[in-house]
Amino acid sequence: MHRTMPEKITGAIQEQLAQPGSSFRKYQQSVVGNTRFIDLMLYEVINLVCMSLPSLPKRFGYRWRRIGLSIISDHIGENVQIGPNNSFLQPKKLHLKDNVETGNDVTFGIKITGGGIILRENVTIGDNTIFNCSGGTITIGRGTKIQNDCRLGSLKGLTVGAFCTIGQHTCISGAGHTFSDLNRPIINQPLVSKGHTVIQDGVEIGERVTILDGIFIGHKSKIADDSLVIKDIPPESQVSGIPARSSY
Repeated sequence: MHRTMPEKITGAIQEQLAQPGSSFRKYQQSVVGNTRFIDLMLYEVINLVCMSLPSLPKRFGYRWRRIGLSIISDHIGENVQIGPNNSFLQPKKLHLKDNVETGNDVTFGIKITGGGIILRENVTIGDNTIFNCSGGTITIGRGTKIQNDCRLGSLKGLTVGAFCTIGQHTCISGAGHTFSDLNRPIINQPLVSKGHTVIQDGVEIGERVTILDGIFIGHKSKIADDSLVIKDIPPESQVSGIPARSSY
């Protein structure tokens, strides 16, 4: 697969916070993406009333979280089950197809510059998983299962195919910081991304796996636990290790 040179992205979080405007306006832009007061009020009320409701009795919390989120999001499909204490930024960029199920304390962190998050039919998301959508769109294909405590980023985009499995504590990195200036903290240095990360259909990713940004993983590949993926993986491969190499 053709690889391009990493693109340095300026605009660290600290620089964004330093932009002109009141703290209230910055907060409003960060959570709903505009300055309409009614949108902010709906967002706050729905988060306060619906998101922390217990799931029982009779799936009470699931029902009201789905209703509430459908008011402020792009699309919420049928039989979507949102676990308690999920958090959402920029919900107008959130698109959940039918039968999506999320665990407890899942974070949908869509930044102002984020393209959005799309979860297709029958996707399952485990507890404490974090989506960090700071640039390109995150798309998760139908039937894919993501286990607990995962982190998925997308400065330049992330596409996960259909019927994949991603083990717990796995990190799919969307970008990193440069570290060439020894006089500046790394967090204050420009972001760098190698491009859109693509994981094709039927890929099995083990536990505690790290996948760097801009990686291509071919269909039906298997990545063993505790692996570090730093380069593209052809279809139907089995890899393991640090860095990940073919198991054959």
